[in-house]
Amino acid sequence: MKFTRAVTILVLIVSVSPSFAAAFQLDGETFRPAAPLVWSPTNELLQTVPVYKLTQRQLSQSAISNAMQIGSFKPTNRMPSSEKGVLLFQDKQESMTRFLKISTKEGWVRYGDSKAEGIPIHGVPSFNEVERLAITYLYSFGCDTNQLLAKPRPRIETTTTSYKKRDGEEVGKEASRRGLILFRQIGGFQIPGEYLSIDFGNNARVCNLSLNWKNVNLLKQCDTVNSDQIMAWIKNGKATVSPDVDPRVAKAKSLAIKGVSVCHTLGNSQDLFYPYALLEVVAVLENEATLSFQLSCPILADYPAGQP
Repeated sequence: MKFTRAVTILVLIVSVSPSFAAAFQLDGETFRPAAPLVWSPTNELLQTVPVYKLTQRQLSQSAISNAMQIGSFKPTNRMPSSEKGVLLFQDKQESMTRFLKISTKEGWVRYGDSKAEGIPIHGVPSFNEVERLAITYLYSFGCDTNQLLAKPRPRIETTTTSYKKRDGEEVGKEASRRGLILFRQIGGFQIPGEYLSIDFGNNARVCNLSLNWKNVNLLKQCDTVNSDQIMAWIKNGKATVSPDVDPRVAKAKSLAIKGVSVCHTLGNSQDLFYPYALLEVVAVLENEATLSFQLSCPILADYPAGQP
């Protein structure tokens, strides 16, 4: 006799307004360096960066039909929904095991099957097969598969361990579910909040699926500031840092910016993606040990230097 225990592991391999400061806010806490700060990144700062316009995307009838096929849903499986603009399908009105939600207004999809994963385990796809299947599903929803962020991609895995019932000795471990997350990029820049998350159980049956993939278009290219302006903004408290940063950073002897990349954040209006600089910083401590952390800082030339 034996019994099993399942453990889930998620491996994770963030017209234009004239006032950018009012249009978006950077996450984190204000950072004001007490130590000398130097600019010595190994890569160059981009001279122009894009601002993207977000509009809602309605799924086509073929995409809706493909979504329904995942759970073998028919029009008769449609249920009343308390959410406006959302199509809801269930296999049963009571004791439901499969559901599908489709936002006709915002274009997102949610699917779940509580019986796709189970004991005995059989036919759980490999990660290579998971990736192939995920891209196939993404294409079936009418999404541009050329807009996928490059590998490595975050993986999802549930392992089930078997034990002898008599003495608790472990007798085996097996993956009962595998999946991954496909993030979206346009022009080399990741689009926040845009992704497909999907995982599979027995016989490559979909356990869970979550899709966000709106219409994202280039609004305009904006000039960036130079390194002197970024340094000045950091010293004046315009940069932010994660609340979880090591507190020893505050007592560092020196700080050096070793890398700079461009990320985007959703604006306060919820329809524009604004760029900002993500800075890789190395802090040298009193004992000569080093700590690495990240700073988020404005990068747009139109950002009002006198505003927080």
